[in-house]
Amino acid sequence: MRVAIDGYNLALKHGTGIARYGRNLLQAIRNIGYETGVIYGQNIDWRLDDKMTAIAFQDHERPFSKKKTKLIFESLKMFFNPRYKTIEINLNNDKNHKNNFQPDFIWNIENLYIYSSFIFRHTRKFTEIDIPGIDIMHWTYPIPVRLKSAKNIYTIHDMIPLKFPKFTLDKKDYLYDLMKVISLESDKIVTVSETSKKDILEILDIKRDDHVFNTYQNFHDNKTSPETSKKIINNIFNLEYKSYFLFYGSWEPKKNIGAMIRAYMLSGTETPLIIVGGDGWGDDNERELFDFLPETSKQNVHRYKYVPDDVLEALVVGAKILIFPSLYEGFGLPVLEAMSAGTAVITSNRGSIPEVTGNACVLVDPHDVDGLSRAVAQLDHDIELRLRLEKAGLRQASLFSTAQYERRLADLYSGL
Repeated sequence: MRVAIDGYNLALKHGTGIARYGRNLLQAIRNIGYETGVIYGQNIDWRLDDKMTAIAFQDHERPFSKKKTKLIFESLKMFFNPRYKTIEINLNNDKNHKNNFQPDFIWNIENLYIYSSFIFRHTRKFTEIDIPGIDIMHWTYPIPVRLKSAKNIYTIHDMIPLKFPKFTLDKKDYLYDLMKVISLESDKIVTVSETSKKDILEILDIKRDDHVFNTYQNFHDNKTSPETSKKIINNIFNLEYKSYFLFYGSWEPKKNIGAMIRAYMLSGTETPLIIVGGDGWGDDNERELFDFLPETSKQNVHRYKYVPDDVLEALVVGAKILIFPSLYEGFGLPVLEAMSAGTAVITSNRGSIPEVTGNACVLVDPHDVDGLSRAVAQLDHDIELRLRLEKAGLRQASLFSTAQYERRLADLYSGL
């Protein structure tokens, strides 16, 4: 059996949480014994020969450059006279490919995801493509594309844009209509928590509970040893092992970074706070708060927009405490990654996070800055509590092991 996924997020320069989801999914599909494939939609001219196609594919970071009028014209032409030319790409098993994985098959359809989004935005119709030999098409994101002659399943990670509209910049009417079509025409919807499943069923008014399947989320097992972590954090950040608080994630409203900074300042702690996260949107207040910090405080609060994956893993292993006071999550991957690395966690009691943490973390109301501050101060000084949470976190994280994820994924595919 052959299972394909989309390359919509895999093609992004620095990747996203959904890109990580796609990479982990691809590996899990292979592990349960299926052939794997990826369908990309890069801006590669289908008339190139095989060698130039492979070269262009690996040089895909150039931005889409067509003018808007050209995009509109070509998108409409593709809709009224579909001519989707599928090219199979042979990378000759190049182990140095930037995504660091190699599916059995790679296809590219020129600008597929750009065109299909434009077409759905103006017609509310899905783009249909045809690649023979694929049994299951697992779209890792709500995408307005359908593959002929295959079971089409779509992962909806959460309903945050529709449940909390102020948390995202998504076009809400577009997204709602897209998800409604998916709910009616998909063979199955996949999600990553029981909380997200409940939200999907309610918001999209899906009557059949079994149409939405929760696989939970697989995660990258942190292989960084304490010894390696000590070297990295000391040499790069001049920090000692287990001597700092850590937050990582994008700077956006739902991450609640401003409340975290205020709680940290109120706690009176002298333990440094490391924040890793690129610029998001709607973060002006948080940036102003960060800029407003007195110089003495700025010596203890350090922000890095981006660090490589291996450095981030070392930071997670070496952190004294992860603070993750998100207002709502569809899963909460940083919390799970920290628990699996043996790091104590203070996090939110909202959304899916309590479902992931069980009793292995300190849960707080993310709106209660004073309560969050007390939790920071307590866990900063209570060594016994930290040690108990570290052990409990390791046990809880084992419930979300790769083996468990692959079993759920196999149940999903075999039931189609």
